[in-house]
Amino acid sequence: MKITRSQTNLAGREFILDADGDTSITADTDDQIDIRIGGSDLIVMAAAQTTFTQNILTANAAGPALVNEAATTTNPTLIPNQAELDTGIGWASDTLHVVLGGANKLAYSAASFAFQEATAISTTAGALNLTPTTIVGVNETANANMTIGVTINQAGNDNQAFCLKSSDVTSGLGDATQEDVETDDFFCISKASAAQGGALIQAMAEDASENVIMDFRSYGGTASTDKTVGGATALVNFFISEHDGSNGLSSITADGNVFGVWANVSGYKARLLVDEDGDLYSVTSAQTFDDWDDLALMNAYDTVRSDYTKWAVENEEVLLQSGILGAPVAEGGMTNVTQLQRVQVGAIRQLGAMLQDTTDRLVKAEKKLALLEA
Repeated sequence: MKITRSQTNLAGREFILDADGDTSITADTDDQIDIRIGGSDLIVMAAAQTTFTQNILTANAAGPALVNEAATTTNPTLIPNQAELDTGIGWASDTLHVVLGGANKLAYSAASFAFQEATAISTTAGALNLTPTTIVGVNETANANMTIGVTINQAGNDNQAFCLKSSDVTSGLGDATQEDVETDDFFCISKASAAQGGALIQAMAEDASENVIMDFRSYGGTASTDKTVGGATALVNFFISEHDGSNGLSSITADGNVFGVWANVSGYKARLLVDEDGDLYSVTSAQTFDDWDDLALMNAYDTVRSDYTKWAVENEEVLLQSGILGAPVAEGGMTNVTQLQRVQVGAIRQLGAMLQDTTDRLVKAEKKLALLEA
């Protein structure tokens, strides 16, 4: 059919395009064009908008698509690959949702960027950089005492809250530790008490020749020289307090232990304690120095400490054998303070015995002198 110029004004009448008459263009509504295909209006073009009544697909079978359905949190309508119509962008109340396989995985709104289930965040190259304006929360959305940082809420779980691992580490440890670990764990934090809190910090290493497993270091500052109870501080401080359960601190229980060192010596046993009075307790050893001259040992120690060059090697060896010195002084040997105190006690006992013996001798001498004078 040939259309002449005088016939181009259809005046709202339908313009049929195919042989069976079910595909056409019409403008029977003012300022609106309706495109009908197969007997249905699929495209409606107006001044304000263009409406499609079917899905919009590209010619590429793996190309994008716009789906003419109501978008929900599990039904995406903006599809990156038309071969997977259940994966794309969905919607609900001012929130965009990333839908994967028909499941809501990620919600993005003006207020939050939230994963909807357990999801791993990973990068194929480089580092993952989080730049929050508030907190990064693990099972937590708020922390009134944090401006920028990481908050972990364990809920009712009682195992690890924080853990560092390394493929270099194979400790072989599992449930032998206070809190169970995996063999590639080297640092973990968990609750000390499942019901009451506190912190349990564990460091794990292989059963090898490494001498340091937990290493605390502090750099900087200027050390205080104050040695008073109320004013003394140190570059590394430990502050310990009880509390009343109502946001008030309480003094330590009388004679209460505030700091301790424990070791696995045929079981979990205390080796050193400091109580609230500042008294220091160490293991009471059965070791005695009956075979040694304790006064001579004390004199030897003082001589070695003050004027090593005048001290014979064999005398220093006595201090090494007795455990008062940990190594030769020339090699930086340190003093075993506990052992030294034991020697001091022994020296006092020996002095006491000597004084008692001298007293007994004087009493006998006085009696003999009295007999002679009579």
